[in-house]
Amino acid sequence: MDASGNLQSTHAFDSDVADELLDDLPQGTYVGVMVFAKRPPVTPIFTTDRDSVRKQLQSFRDDQDLARTPKGSTALFDALHQGKSAFGTAQEGDSLYVISDGVDHASQIKWGELDDELIRLGIRVFGMRIKWLGVDFGVGDNLPDMITFTGGSPVVLFLSRVHLDGLPFTENLRDDAGKKTRSATEIDWQARFIADLNKMQIELPEPPRGKREVELRLVQKSPELFLVFQHTLPPCSTAATK
Repeated sequence: MDASGNLQSTHAFDSDVADELLDDLPQGTYVGVMVFAKRPPVTPIFTTDRDSVRKQLQSFRDDQDLARTPKGSTALFDALHQGKSAFGTAQEGDSLYVISDGVDHASQIKWGELDDELIRLGIRVFGMRIKWLGVDFGVGDNLPDMITFTGGSPVVLFLSRVHLDGLPFTENLRDDAGKKTRSATEIDWQARFIADLNKMQIELPEPPRGKREVELRLVQKSPELFLVFQHTLPPCSTAATK
């Protein structure tokens, strides 16, 4: 979760998004929370204890020091690199969910290096990406490419400059009838993808001779989302199998 100065006005909403994602993930899913700006974040500890995770999210809502975080102090990709390391030995289905505007002023690691490492490990990046209308920060925004290249999916929220300047942003994830809003529904789709990745077993035939890499896409046309498997495959065994 991005605690940089750009997102001071969205902290409560960001916590609501994380709460929504937590509700949508199956019971027993290991979850860790990491808050970052420029300072090195605390490496997340994964747990299945939902109450513990919700206490961390409430602390994020209530932390008054975050309201004084200066703008221009985001190390997004360093935080993702640290989050990646928390997985230990990566498994299919391991995912990083980022709530951020994607602006990075301060990371030491290059996004391309991190992207290559995430693809190699099979860790996908999903996100609630805040897009500021009519604002140019003068730095590249590589988060959309990272989400696409690792096989994740984004939810994009467009906000105006008045929220960048500090006007609190609030959006209910339920309408007056108690039904999920579009944003909440899209978060639910993301959670289902993350959960389903843990249950997938994929068998591929022998690739064409000389073909070293195979890209497999699973496509859902409505809503239009896709997952990409970009692993370099080990050589296929020619031994007979039962």
